[in-house]
Amino acid sequence: MNSFEENLLKEYSSYLLSERSCSKETTDFYITDIMQFMKFMEGKNRGICDVLPEDIKQYFSSMALLEAKQTTISRKLSSIRNFYIFLLSENKIESNPSENIETPKQSKSLPEALTIDETNTLLESISQDDWMSLRDKALLETIYACGLRVSESVSMTLESINFKEGYAIVLGKRMKERMVPISDKALSALKNYIEKSRPVLNTRQSKYIFLNRFGGQLSRMSVWNILRSRAAAAGITTKIHPHILRHSFATHLLEGGADLRSVQEMLGHSSILTTEIYTHVSRKFIKEIYNAYHPRS
Repeated sequence: MNSFEENLLKEYSSYLLSERSCSKETTDFYITDIMQFMKFMEGKNRGICDVLPEDIKQYFSSMALLEAKQTTISRKLSSIRNFYIFLLSENKIESNPSENIETPKQSKSLPEALTIDETNTLLESISQDDWMSLRDKALLETIYACGLRVSESVSMTLESINFKEGYAIVLGKRMKERMVPISDKALSALKNYIEKSRPVLNTRQSKYIFLNRFGGQLSRMSVWNILRSRAAAAGITTKIHPHILRHSFATHLLEGGADLRSVQEMLGHSSILTTEIYTHVSRKFIKEIYNAYHPRS
C-alpha cells in the first residue's frame, strides 16, 4: 500500500466516524475489508483507483472458491461499494467500478429431515402402554401426518379432526385455516388417545386435543421436549429440531412424487417459493434414482 492509498483510508475512516457516525468497531471492519481488497489488487500490480469491475468479480470469485460464507462476501462487497461511492464523491475516481456488481444471494439453509426409516422407528417405538405414551404417539403421528408446525399442533381442538372423512382443519399463520388429509395410523393413534388417555388428563375441561399432565393446553416447549426425548429413546442420531417432522413430511411427499403445489397447500405456505426449498433436500434422492436407472450413468 502506497502513501496515497494510506491517505485515502485515513480520509475515509474520518468520514465514517464523523459524518456517518459509525462506531470505531464498525469503521475498523470497513477499513479491514478495503485493505484486504487492496492487497488483492497489489498482487495484480494495480492500485485501488485503477480497479475494473472484472477485478471485483475476480476477487469475490476467489473468495467463493475458498468457501467464504455468502454473508461475509456480501459484507465485504458492501464495504468496497461504499468506499468507491466515497471516492467518487471526493472526485478521486471518475466512475464507480462496483456500481453494477450484484450482491450474492443468500443461500437458504436446507431444513434437516428424518429418513423414512428413522421416522418409522421414532413413531413405532412409542409403546402406548400408559397415558403419556398414548398422548405422545398421537401427537407425533399427527404432526408428521399433517406436516404441522409445533404451534399448530398445540392449538388443535377436538373439532379440528374429521374422523369420518379423514382430514384435519389446521389454523396456521395469520389465523389462516387449511384442510389437510390425515393418515389412518394418525387417526388410530388419536382415537386411542382421545378414548383412553385424554379423559384422565382432562381435569380442566379443556377444548384442546393435546393436554399436559395438569390438564392444560400442551405448550410448544413441551412438544419440543417430547420429540427430543422420544427420538433419543428410539436411538435416532439425526440432530432433532422442533419442526423436523414437518420437514420430513414435505421431503417424503416430494420424494414419493407429490407435486409442489399440493405440498404448498398442505404446508400452508403463501408462496410456492417457500416450499421449493424442500426440492433441494431431495436432490440426493434424485441423484440416486438417476444413477440406478439411467443407462449411461
